[in-house]
Amino acid sequence: MKEILNAELNGCKYTILGCSVKGAGKELNQDSFCIEANGEKIICLSADGLGSAINSEIGSQTVCRVARDIIVNNGIIDEFPIIIKKAWASQLQVKPISCDTTFKFIVVDDKEIVCGGIGDGWILGIVDNKFFEIKTSNNFSNQTDSVMSVGYEDKFHIARIPYNEIQLLSLATDGFSEDMASDQIESFLGQCLLEINNDSRKFLDDLEHMIENWPISTNQDDKTIILCGRIK
Repeated sequence: MKEILNAELNGCKYTILGCSVKGAGKELNQDSFCIEANGEKIICLSADGLGSAINSEIGSQTVCRVARDIIVNNGIIDEFPIIIKKAWASQLQVKPISCDTTFKFIVVDDKEIVCGGIGDGWILGIVDNKFFEIKTSNNFSNQTDSVMSVGYEDKFHIARIPYNEIQLLSLATDGFSEDMASDQIESFLGQCLLEINNDSRKFLDDLEHMIENWPISTNQDDKTIILCGRIK
């Protein structure tokens, strides 16, 4: 699955790319994503359904859908983690534990970037010409933090980042992010920004091809990345 979206916010133009590829040998892609822009907000959402949950593809699709609606109607308020979990569970037709998923988000308005979520993967970008990274993982357990984790509300993080100028923002599930060397991420983002400005549709095709032919053969996870780049 891939999607491209052009957006304008606060007098600046952006192109948003989303790409998600099923892991090698898997029947279903348990990752989901959503990208949207309405003139007031840019919304980027990703979710990685847990392999241990038999309906996790439903869980990841549902959390993206309900989160999008909540963000459009209410924005990101302090009670967002509680609201989204209740809305997610109410939309499921099977037991929530069987639909367990991570969830990450980036929401941009004319004043700030609001980002966070729960679970592995990355949130990063270049803002005001400075690189920032929020790359989380559970250092005390082999189990990924998720919507159904004990202590969910405490593990769900929200960061608010004021900005003057956004160059690039990105979300990625851990199937993509875990193989990226930390000393190469910033240069990777810079190259992505150049490619988005050069020919975004071709770059999206190239990105999909790269993920389909992932160089680390032992990584058979689903892989999802979202890139939001400013157009000069």
